[in-house]
Amino acid sequence: MSSPRATEPTLSQGFPGMRRRHESLEADFATPASVASTPSPTPDGTDDLDDPVVSSNVHLPTAIATQLAEARTERRLTNGEFIIWAIEATLDDLNEFIHPGGVVGGRLFKARGVGSTSPAKIPTTPVAYSLRASDFDVLDELKKSFAARSRSQLITAALTAHFQPETEKD
Repeated sequence: MSSPRATEPTLSQGFPGMRRRHESLEADFATPASVASTPSPTPDGTDDLDDPVVSSNVHLPTAIATQLAEARTERRLTNGEFIIWAIEATLDDLNEFIHPGGVVGGRLFKARGVGSTSPAKIPTTPVAYSLRASDFDVLDELKKSFAARSRSQLITAALTAHFQPETEKD
């Protein structure tokens, strides 16, 4: 471990009469004791502080992003809620959409999709979404179990499966 530089003690002490940024925020936005002592549990019984909301984004094919925006408005769901709903609704068929050419490996070798890269570049649109931290753990587990390249591939596959025309689903 390196020794501290000469300026570090001065910076950590700050200037007389000035509060550090986090001290200022704590003082300015302190929660009254009566509110702080009664945390609001979430429906699954966990505390919001134990499972915070985390924002992320996914680059979806533009056609899927447009369909998501329309469907989200109709169902009155957030992007994150719609993503969860789509994954749960299409879970049984998800592997076909993640790996349309099938999967090789899985026992001795790491499973991988056959021909799962698209030959042409498809225009994408970034879409922001928010989920609880525990939801990202579930996404990561699904990513592993389906041998998806990324969360984006998993989410895109679920939304593609969901928005597939009814005639193609049969």
